[in-house]
Amino acid sequence: MEKEILTKNLDLLVGQTQAKQLLTNCMEADNCSAYLLVGPSHVGKGFLARLMAVSLHNEDNVYKVHPDTIIFENILISNSGDDNENLWKKSVDDFIHLIYLSPVQSSKKIGIIENIDRFSPQALNALLKTLEEPPARAVIILTAKEISRILPTILSRVQTIRLRYLSDTEIKEYVNSRQTEKTTEITLLANGAIGIANRLIHNPELLDKELINMTEFPDWLLNKDIVKMLQMANIKDRDEAVKLVELWLNLTRRIWLNKLNLQSFLKPDLSNTYSSDDLIKLIDRLQLALLSLNANANIRITLESTLLSVL
Repeated sequence: MEKEILTKNLDLLVGQTQAKQLLTNCMEADNCSAYLLVGPSHVGKGFLARLMAVSLHNEDNVYKVHPDTIIFENILISNSGDDNENLWKKSVDDFIHLIYLSPVQSSKKIGIIENIDRFSPQALNALLKTLEEPPARAVIILTAKEISRILPTILSRVQTIRLRYLSDTEIKEYVNSRQTEKTTEITLLANGAIGIANRLIHNPELLDKELINMTEFPDWLLNKDIVKMLQMANIKDRDEAVKLVELWLNLTRRIWLNKLNLQSFLKPDLSNTYSSDDLIKLIDRLQLALLSLNANANIRITLESTLLSVL
């Protein structure tokens, strides 16, 4: 692997200076057979995994899957069908089989498994032996949001690389470089997640929808509009509910920071309407709502109880 190619590829990832430096050191030493990229959603873990893969193949086309790169998600999709009971086991078995095959065009075989923290303990145990005794010419790259959900036996066999949310300044500079409009709004909505910023830049309809949600938030919170609150609680899709609560949490946190004179962004200024204690309580309620939604709690009841708590 050439250092120039690695540097060129890693430069495509916005921010994450510490993660890049640690990766560069490890990949140049060429003594690590497994990596775990850990960080929140949409901060670039999947993209970084692909940057690493093409770099290890000594190439710079990050948007083309190399023949010697195995992506678990593709295996999962190809195996999905009528018999989903053994879908994960079969897909893990197929991944392990492919990673042990000799490379076709490169000197290494690269395997990418994203969101490893969604795997059952049984699926993780199936991978454990491969991580304990990896093929000599293979590198496995895992990603996860929650390191606490990864088996300690797996953590002890991987090089962990942590990714973080970017600062508003980093996001704003990136959005500006794309010569797009509504830079401030996209920066606010992205909330440090470069993946969300990219999605908003390239999807005007989604951006318009998120701007409406952002604009309505101060209105119903300021006026304590119970009718509007109940209407918003009538969401059927869980992913949509999670995204909305994440937006409210982002905005509430920023209102609280504004009250501490750390930033100013929302109009009207709700920091003068609600006390710090009120805002902290709402932040706690929203965080609890996220946990409940992610644990498959009833969507309407969760949103109603959260929204009505501000009255």
